[in-house]
Amino acid sequence: MKDGFNDMADAVTRYAVQNLSAVLEPGRRGRNGLTFRHPATGRIIAILIDGRDLLVRCAPQQAAHPSFPLGVAASMHTDHDAWVSVKLDGSVDFAAIVEYMNVSSERAGMPVHDSAAAGTSDARGTVAAPGGTQSSAESRVYTDVAIPARTGASHRPPAVRGVYGHVEDDTVHHAARRGFRPDRDAQPAADPVMLPDALPGILPDAQRYQASASAQSFADTRHGYDDMSPLIDMPVDAAGQRIARALPGTRPRAARPQLPTRLRHMRSIRAHYTFRNVAFGRALDFYLQGTSVADYRDTSAWHGIFRWQHPTYRDMDNAQLRGYFAWRTRFLEHTDSQDHAPAVQSETAAETPDDAWYDTCVAFAKIRVYEIICGIIPDPEQGYQELTRIAKDYAWQDTRFAASLAQWIRGYIIDHDLTAHITDDLFPETIRDRMITILTNPAETADEEYLDAAIHVSAYHVDTSAFTRRHRDIVQYSLRRICQAIDRYLREQRHTRLADVCFGQPTTIDAVRLFPDAVYLDTQRYRPQADYGMMKRVVNEPQTVVIDPIRSYRWTTDGHWHLTAYATDLAGRVFGDIMRVCDRQLRRHHHFGHDMKAPPSGGLAHALIPVIDQAIDEIERARLIASRPHITIDMHELARIRHDADITRDALIVDEQDAQAESTTESTIEPSAEQPAVARQTEQAGAPPSETETTSVPQSTPIPAPAETPASMSASASVPTPPPAPTTTHDGTTTDPEHFLVRSLLNHEPYEDELRRRHESVSMLVDRINERMMDDIGDTVIEFDGDRPVIIEDYEDDLRQWLTH
Repeated sequence: MKDGFNDMADAVTRYAVQNLSAVLEPGRRGRNGLTFRHPATGRIIAILIDGRDLLVRCAPQQAAHPSFPLGVAASMHTDHDAWVSVKLDGSVDFAAIVEYMNVSSERAGMPVHDSAAAGTSDARGTVAAPGGTQSSAESRVYTDVAIPARTGASHRPPAVRGVYGHVEDDTVHHAARRGFRPDRDAQPAADPVMLPDALPGILPDAQRYQASASAQSFADTRHGYDDMSPLIDMPVDAAGQRIARALPGTRPRAARPQLPTRLRHMRSIRAHYTFRNVAFGRALDFYLQGTSVADYRDTSAWHGIFRWQHPTYRDMDNAQLRGYFAWRTRFLEHTDSQDHAPAVQSETAAETPDDAWYDTCVAFAKIRVYEIICGIIPDPEQGYQELTRIAKDYAWQDTRFAASLAQWIRGYIIDHDLTAHITDDLFPETIRDRMITILTNPAETADEEYLDAAIHVSAYHVDTSAFTRRHRDIVQYSLRRICQAIDRYLREQRHTRLADVCFGQPTTIDAVRLFPDAVYLDTQRYRPQADYGMMKRVVNEPQTVVIDPIRSYRWTTDGHWHLTAYATDLAGRVFGDIMRVCDRQLRRHHHFGHDMKAPPSGGLAHALIPVIDQAIDEIERARLIASRPHITIDMHELARIRHDADITRDALIVDEQDAQAESTTESTIEPSAEQPAVARQTEQAGAPPSETETTSVPQSTPIPAPAETPASMSASASVPTPPPAPTTTHDGTTTDPEHFLVRSLLNHEPYEDELRRRHESVSMLVDRINERMMDDIGDTVIEFDGDRPVIIEDYEDDLRQWLTH
């Protein structure tokens, strides 16, 4: 180490002076900083920072490479897309540093107009060449009126009138910009440039640039100007046009690509605006140019590198511009699958890094997004579909772009009122809004739905509570009813509601930006006035877009969007305190686990403890009553069953009587025809039949009973039916079926065959017996044990007395 310079820095300095004929001047980076300039163009070859780091130019493909050799990294002091930083601590051998220096010198020797050098700029913050001015951040200045050229600047071109206003070259009138001071005024031309103290000992014969040395080849040039004087190594022809000539040891420069007529016309469009609102002017310029080439298609096969944070058409050179429109053509024709990241990794050319081309496609996708949101695409539905395609195919690896694009898609839906495309993925806040709506209407919500909403909104984790995990059914049944009791208490005692206490009232947020950090122009409600650099409002009615019942956006005539929604930050905390108290009191009531700490006194949660305890007691009583079995006897249904059984029984009896009548008629002698007539005459006269008439019928011929007709059956149903006549059993005793069944049950005798012979139903007989005993005893006396009737033991004596009557 010698005076801040190590051996590697000494070797690099000697090589730059002796082999590259570099001109040295002190740099601003560090005490022993140096700047190496090209002898012909005056552009910077390399920058030595404090004798330890060397900044050199490189090709964009090298700067974009995902991995660098040891000791080489992306430059943090200059444009990292065109410069790299090389360590001089020995980690990089001298041969590799020499190769970097040769490439940097070759690129610095290219004229400014060269397309290969257009993407590279001088290091930021370095001293400009004497006689020139510092390069400005903007390449062009757009002013309201044309500023006349100063005296003595006749070699500079006059102001060019653009399509939409005056356009002034940045190099013509720097004084028109506020705060600008040329470098020639800041440093007198007579002041020499002082080199570091270590240089005389290192390079005694090194070239030392003096500000007054006009013999240098670049002393009279004006770096960064489009109208610079002819260079010494670039002669001019008779017409004054420069003759391109390759420098010794450099590759021939490729021909500059030519633009089609429509793109040249698009390039010529300028918006008339001032620097008072650069963002608006940039968007206006982009919209005017984009509408002129909205239907343009290109087939250029360009696969270079283009990286930009917020790109527009003016940020691309001719090749990049044609490459964008070729990519847009493939995108619109759905043939851009080869541009997606998975395809790039296998099909991209070997000399182009895979991630570099993907980053280029991301920059192109941003331009397409800006075209959509600015209204260059008139169909909102088509615009939404293209935005979702870009989010799916291009934005998934760039997290920053993906987050911005998701917000822009939301803004596009609001801006164009595409409420049919509102989903929980695009608007996750709608889930919380839906939960708040459920919690504010407990009487109209199911228990399970209310518990899910409380878990989602509450700051207290109800779902992870030990009591909830063990007894979720109790919490699910109780929580909604407790909140209803709290709401009633707050209405009666404090004249407010639980919803107002927890969530308050919806608030309005003014001046909401739908497309933050994007090139955006509201062309739906304003018409661009390009000649005046302003927008004329064409929509004078407010517009409201409803996202959900408690969230909406409203555009007003002040030119801004306003959001109306609940401020839910406070809601989660207040509602969470109430949920914690509910969990504590439920544990105490059910004697579960250890006792939780009580809420601080004086707060709302502490004041609600008695209300919650009372609600839990009422809920448990209701649960106990609801858990008891309820037996309900439908008397109407029972009467219908009995009626149907009676009809069935009567039908069976009628069939038996008909059969007996038919068999009896065949075995007897038919009566004479006069008998019925005599009987009818006697009956009509009202006199009893004579003894001869009565005895004329043989006593051995039984007279069958008349069959029941439907009319007689209906009449008998309306009139109380007398008990059936006693019948003769098989043992010769005469009794009715009820007495027979009771006697058989008391004596434990069989009864099935006899009842089957009589066509009697056991269940109907039991019902009739119980109905009789209900009037006498007041209770049923026979019950069924399975399918067999059994006399209740307490009523056996009563039935024996009943049989003796």
